[in-house]
Amino acid sequence: MDSSLVLKKNIPNHCNTSLKKKGKKCSNCNTYMFVLSTGEQLFSCGIQKHIDNIVGLVSSKRSIAVFQKKKYYLDQRLQKYSHKYTIDKTEDDKKKDLTRNIFHTFETCQLINYCFDEISEIKREIDNETNIIKLQRLHEKLDDSNAVYVRYNILVKLNLEFNGIYTDLFVIYKFPFSNCNTCTICFDKTSIHDSGNLPCGHGFHNECITSWFKKALSSPKWNLKSCPNCRANLNVSMHRYTKRIR
Repeated sequence: MDSSLVLKKNIPNHCNTSLKKKGKKCSNCNTYMFVLSTGEQLFSCGIQKHIDNIVGLVSSKRSIAVFQKKKYYLDQRLQKYSHKYTIDKTEDDKKKDLTRNIFHTFETCQLINYCFDEISEIKREIDNETNIIKLQRLHEKLDDSNAVYVRYNILVKLNLEFNGIYTDLFVIYKFPFSNCNTCTICFDKTSIHDSGNLPCGHGFHNECITSWFKKALSSPKWNLKSCPNCRANLNVSMHRYTKRIR
């Protein structure tokens, strides 16, 4: 893929990255386009740190093709981007990378969340405006807000995905060990080093009960799970830990 054409109205006027200052977004124009192998498009200015934020979204599930804006194209409705390079999928998902991606996608979503209220406000102004020039400017502003809205949804999707990968790979549940001889999930012996008892009294290996909590149907609330034996509802918020990565 040597080049790509994108409708200008589908390109937001600022890049899809967050800044360190709370409540601030980068208002630079979009010099680079990033096409994810899973189908999404994101944009960024030419600042290297901002480019790195989006390039860092590469994972074991997706590669990212990087395109650079070209100055002129015959059709004024379209913007041409030429292919610069492609970043291949990673072999595995690392804890540090996932943590950074979760933070970056969440912070960026927070910053561009304003577009929901802005879209409604612009539509109200369009309905009440009669001046042709002002109407044209409002429609341009609406196109930009709609483009931001699309990128917001993409980032929410990625944030949920990274959270899911992180939870599957690195989150483990641990409970205090009191008295238990056999784990009733795998039926192997338990010990104080790798097992614990739920508040209801039933005991399991830490890895076994973690697997149960992740796979079994339970309350949609993050902190509420159920015991595999008696189905007692449990608040597990104080028993969630991150695995040590060797």
